[in-house]
Amino acid sequence: MIVNEFPDRKILVENVEYLYFGGTNYLGMTTNVVFQNILFESIKKWGTGYGSSRSSNIKLSIYETAEKLLAKNLNTEAALAVSSGMLAGKLVVDYLSKTTNAMFHFPDAHPALMNPPSLPIIVNGKLNSKLFDKSISKITVLTDAVPSQYVEPIDLEMVLTIPNEIEINLVLDESNSFGILENEWQNYLKKENINIIKVASLGKAIGISGGVIAGNESFISEIKNQASFIGAAGMNPAFLETYCNAQEIYFLQKQKRSIGVSEKELIKIAVKSMGLDELGPFKPEERVIEYLLKYSADSKLVNMTLADFANETSSESPAPGGGSIAAYVGALGVSLATMVANLSSHKKGWDERWEEFGNWAEKGEKIKNELVSLVDADTKAFNKIMEAFGLPKSTDEEKLARTNAIQEATKFAIEIPFQVMMASYNSMEVIKAMAEIGNPNSVSDAGVGALCARSAVKGAFMNVRINTNGYNDKVYVAETLKRGNFKNCRWKNWKLILRCNCLLQEK
Repeated sequence: MIVNEFPDRKILVENVEYLYFGGTNYLGMTTNVVFQNILFESIKKWGTGYGSSRSSNIKLSIYETAEKLLAKNLNTEAALAVSSGMLAGKLVVDYLSKTTNAMFHFPDAHPALMNPPSLPIIVNGKLNSKLFDKSISKITVLTDAVPSQYVEPIDLEMVLTIPNEIEINLVLDESNSFGILENEWQNYLKKENINIIKVASLGKAIGISGGVIAGNESFISEIKNQASFIGAAGMNPAFLETYCNAQEIYFLQKQKRSIGVSEKELIKIAVKSMGLDELGPFKPEERVIEYLLKYSADSKLVNMTLADFANETSSESPAPGGGSIAAYVGALGVSLATMVANLSSHKKGWDERWEEFGNWAEKGEKIKNELVSLVDADTKAFNKIMEAFGLPKSTDEEKLARTNAIQEATKFAIEIPFQVMMASYNSMEVIKAMAEIGNPNSVSDAGVGALCARSAVKGAFMNVRINTNGYNDKVYVAETLKRGNFKNCRWKNWKLILRCNCLLQEK
């Protein structure tokens, strides 16, 4: 079957929807919009590929950063990123085939691990008799942690019955388990004569092209010195950056929780997952550099308490004014819809719909963040106008500069509330969906959100219209008013607010 787009969890065949079990996109990362955006930003920083050897004179810092994280997540001393899971397996097997007496494999081991001289470890339901050969002192055992046709970790108890005198390199292919299973299941393998080496493709649950080798530091150092590694191009650094920056998304997807929540909530979840709050409260504003910079900056409206924001608005200062309030009301409206989406994703009996509602929550969160940023932007726009009017006007040159500055500031003061208007209008798609398909117990929340969005659109457009009075480019003014006029065909979908109200009455 040939398809024209990446097959997600569901697939259309002749207009009939089927569940798709043939892929390995275990956490849905490859089609996750937030994950994709992280990848796009990483590509901007590191480019689309890296064709040089890791042993060249230029060293990219992301390799060391990502490999430390991979080692931590794989519960090993060290890790090494390579271009594919197949290469990871071949590098390890090629090296061990030269440094051990014999190689054995469990049934259904991946071809990346299979070496022609390798022997089956189980013969007629028992350990291969060659394992008890007195001449053998060092062996390699090859196996998938979770074979591709199974959903449970492989039972490796039999390895523990191998004579203690034999040094064992146990190579676990974690391709189907990394990012899904915790490492605790391997604890029973801790034994002095067993050295665990892990390889994995990152193209399954992790959702990026590449592979990893993980083990003790001395083993990883040996692999780095192999000609096959030195001569190979490094893994795409943009993918490694994506892996580092998407940790909370992996966690949330694994927990089947929506990622359409605030940055603060994401940090809270990440902190919990990493155990950073075990010894005391973790305060982002004190421990995260971006927050330190943020809180050391001049106070902004969005950083005020609700009471302080209200007090600042009611003061004799003309800013914040109607534009900032419209943006904030719009942010509250879409926040309510986002809340409904997140609540719906965890509604009892709706377990299979968590991803559907999670996607709606992501859309709502994105719009909310845009509107929150516009709260301060509108006040800045007003301040720019006031600054322009305060410029000197003693000479013709000063008058001209002042006029140009006023016009530039006025245009900015038109564009900001227009953005507020459009973002608030776009939020209605999320609000309407949550009123129609969201948790019925929260339909009133969606309704209030709809009313907030309506007020934000109307209020923002009022600011657009009044600010156009001071702009000299009448063609631009006419076009802007035409685009924003509710009677224009562009705004016919405004009926969705009425739909929300009808749903409220029905329920």
